[in-house]
Amino acid sequence: MKRKIFTLLLLISTGVAFGQNYEFNKDLMDRFELVEKTISQRSALDAKAWEENTDFEYWSSAYNFVIGDIPYGWLILSGKQKNQKLSGGQSGNFAIHLESAMATNAMLGWKDELVGGGAKIGNVKGMSFEEGSAYDKRLTSVSFYIKGELKGNDTSLVIVRLSDKDKKTVGQGLAFYGKNDITNEWQQKTLKIDYQGDAKVVKIDFIVSNTGVGVFVDKNYGTLTEGSYIDFDNLELEFATSAVDNQAGAEISLYPNPTSDFLTLQNAKNSQLSIFNCIGQLITNQAITSERQTIDVSKLPRGIYLARIKNGENTIVRKIEIL
Repeated sequence: MKRKIFTLLLLISTGVAFGQNYEFNKDLMDRFELVEKTISQRSALDAKAWEENTDFEYWSSAYNFVIGDIPYGWLILSGKQKNQKLSGGQSGNFAIHLESAMATNAMLGWKDELVGGGAKIGNVKGMSFEEGSAYDKRLTSVSFYIKGELKGNDTSLVIVRLSDKDKKTVGQGLAFYGKNDITNEWQQKTLKIDYQGDAKVVKIDFIVSNTGVGVFVDKNYGTLTEGSYIDFDNLELEFATSAVDNQAGAEISLYPNPTSDFLTLQNAKNSQLSIFNCIGQLITNQAITSERQTIDVSKLPRGIYLARIKNGENTIVRKIEIL
């Protein structure tokens, strides 16, 4: 029995995530391009852009024979291709269901392989913001409802990436959830957007996945387990309403990075700091009680870690490197 890792991410062969350059798996990108070409040959999904279908009430069955039902304006690839349209959402009739399962799909080159699931804003006509549009206000956060069952050490990812005309990341948000963060009851989560610089945003990428495995070349987060799933519904985008809000995403800082002994976390008072290793295991967890707090990381082995700074429903995730 062959086992293959799959999840869904950006439509470029290299990109920026978590503040660093990463190379994405080429076979993933090749399959994605193939799916997009298939969709582009039809017009069924042009009826509604993704921002008109953030409650996932409008679906097309035109691709059921290849990749299953998919919501207007979105792309889905999942091990459970016939079950990715969930009846009975958080509110409304439908939601997205993403599940890891053994799958066979001749067009995508899967033959009895373990496949994860992901959903993404589409990139064909009618599926994304026109360049320069809808950005009069600064995106400050996204909120959504999620439930499910994550098995093993599986890690669900929610990624928002804002890029400029040169395809460089100027703003981003990342949330990752383990089996203790997601239950079989709907929970609302909020992801705060962190900005780097003031370049004009011309494109938003939004990705949700039920696994962090297979996203990057030689870099996995958590595990990939058959039967692990998430349900996702009612995405909302929040834009700044004042000059103060426009600066909110750039306030928290974590430095120096990389480091070998101490980190300083600034402007995160009353937050909770959690540091995870590259396979999603919690390494340390501590309360932030001052505006400028020093964290001792001198005993951590060398490597790449993720620091999650959480204040209520607001979450910021930063990549850190220990030398």
